Amino acid sequence: MVTQRTPEPPRSEDAPPEHESANQTSPFSHHLATLALALLGGTFLSACGQTVADGLTQADAGGASGSCSTCHGSADSPAPPRDLQGQSDPTRRGVGAHRGHLRATHRLSKAVTCSSCHVVPLTPDSPGHRDSPWPAEVRFGGLAVAGAARPRLVAPLGTGDESKDSALSVSCASVYCHGATLSGGTDATPEWSATAPERFVHCRACHGYPPALKADGQPHPASTACGTCHGMTVSTADGTHIAHPENHINGRVDLDGDSDGGFEPVDGSDGGSGGEACNACHGDLAAAGTAPSDPGNAPPRDTHGNSVTTAIGVGAHQAHLRATRSAPVPCSTCHVVPLTVDAPGHNVGSVAAVRLAGLASADGVVPKWDRVAGTCSVYCHGQTMTGGSDTSPQWTRVDGTQARCGACHGLPPPAPHPQSAACAKCHDTVASDGVTIAKPAQHVDGKVDAIDGKSCASCHGSAANAAPPKDTHGNSATTAIGVGAHQSHLSASKLSAPIECNECHTVPTSMTHSDGKVGLTWGPLAKTKGLAPAFDTSAATCANTWCHAPVGYGLALAGTSGGLNSKPTWTTVGGTQASCGACHGVPPYSGAHLRHALFGCGSCHAGYSIFTVDKTLHVDGQVQLGGSAMGPGSFNSGVCTPSCHGVTVWGLGGG
Repeated sequence: MVTQRTPEPPRSEDAPPEHESANQTSPFSHHLATLALALLGGTFLSACGQTVADGLTQADAGGASGSCSTCHGSADSPAPPRDLQGQSDPTRRGVGAHRGHLRATHRLSKAVTCSSCHVVPLTPDSPGHRDSPWPAEVRFGGLAVAGAARPRLVAPLGTGDESKDSALSVSCASVYCHGATLSGGTDATPEWSATAPERFVHCRACHGYPPALKADGQPHPASTACGTCHGMTVSTADGTHIAHPENHINGRVDLDGDSDGGFEPVDGSDGGSGGEACNACHGDLAAAGTAPSDPGNAPPRDTHGNSVTTAIGVGAHQAHLRATRSAPVPCSTCHVVPLTVDAPGHNVGSVAAVRLAGLASADGVVPKWDRVAGTCSVYCHGQTMTGGSDTSPQWTRVDGTQARCGACHGLPPPAPHPQSAACAKCHDTVASDGVTIAKPAQHVDGKVDAIDGKSCASCHGSAANAAPPKDTHGNSATTAIGVGAHQSHLSASKLSAPIECNECHTVPTSMTHSDGKVGLTWGPLAKTKGLAPAFDTSAATCANTWCHAPVGYGLALAGTSGGLNSKPTWTTVGGTQASCGACHGVPPYSGAHLRHALFGCGSCHAGYSIFTVDKTLHVDGQVQLGGSAMGPGSFNSGVCTPSCHGVTVWGLGGG
């Protein structure tokens, strides 16, 4: 075996992998030992004539006359014991753990080949084999350097006397086989002596149980159910028994799944039986579901093993997947759901990637997740609404307070929403108690579900009629502009028949009018004779309406009707604005009214007196003539032909 001929101290961490300590003892010591053994066995000549293959194990280099075992090892193994002095004590450096490696007595992997630690000679006379001094040189290769490991031997200088060199002071470091590419191992620099193998051949010796990090440096799921992902290697029964040693310590991480070592799609979409469910790494291992949004696939437990909702990896996962006030929120709303465990972007880093989409971004919301604060701003929690107390909820606060009515929107939402807590009147997603969600699938679904066909009184008015009180803000006092004189108009008074809603508003046929604006469109009566009515919101007055300022028909003088209050205040409801003389003079100023005042209103207008009117005809957009002095056709185009006097032009002094 080739050795370094210059003595050197034990290697440091930055030593190259092809390390071995040596000394300056005569190179003939190895020759003599080899010669003595060969002579005793009667096989020296044949031994020197044999060739061996690279990568020997006990199966392909053991037993035959003239093989490696002629000088060391035994009939069933080329490696010690016995060493060159015929000794079998594992504390001797020349014996150590050779047999444990070549026979894989640890049952953790298949047998380790000689070439992983030595340059295997092609013939006994190969340069550097038996022409060098004790100890044998270690040159790591093969499995030892897998995964870009840089192994080295940590050992004192050899004494030149094999009987005095102890295996107890020799160890290997940074070797792939003992966890150089993994993390958390308790004995990743094993002692060469085989006196206490249990220290180095258990879970945790080479890597954590479970590892803290994966081979790529990213966090490993905090689960000891190793067989869940590594069933090709580890028993699924206990997570510690290596059921298939050939797949363990083989230069790669073997994952369950397809022949390429990757995971099958969870849903079996590639034609396979389906890969590991999400709950292999997080969620409830006992859960039977395999669909990504099955509640059992979400924490608790998280990938760090946490189960409490105050851990950010757990938080409100279950509250979303088991939602009762809406349809269950699928995982895809907050995460990209991977098709396989090793899909790009999945299981990268210690923090799960949050990608808000779908319902979270409904109605134009730009959703946000603040991991530092542990809060989200999404459609689902009222970003398009007003009045909510918890529209940026805390992910780790799972006490129900952030999912109650009033958390995402006001109860009711503030104006211009109708100020009624009887939500069920317009939203059949809500039960009659106003807080129970009767149809969760239609609540928090990206749209506002309002019931068309409901009566106007669902939002304003009362059982008596649809006009306030109450208004959409919940007001009942007539001093509120939303209430005002509505009832005075819709109820028959001593001066007129009821005034219909369409004289001031367009009567809606659906809920789409509920936009927070009061539309005043004015009807035919209000606009009689081409009037242009107007409402002054700040003063709460209306003007230029026929109803309160009946110009035309000879009733006006210089553009006025003579009424004492032709611009009534909407919120003054005491009868003072609905008396004779409020809208026109008594008698009116126009024409010859003043000249005929002594004859009484009924002389020309049947059913009227100075104190009474025919309310079925009064305030209807027309001036009705009749009475005791007026016959058919007695007034035509301003010309009056009453029974009391001859033909007279009304308003020119006649009559």
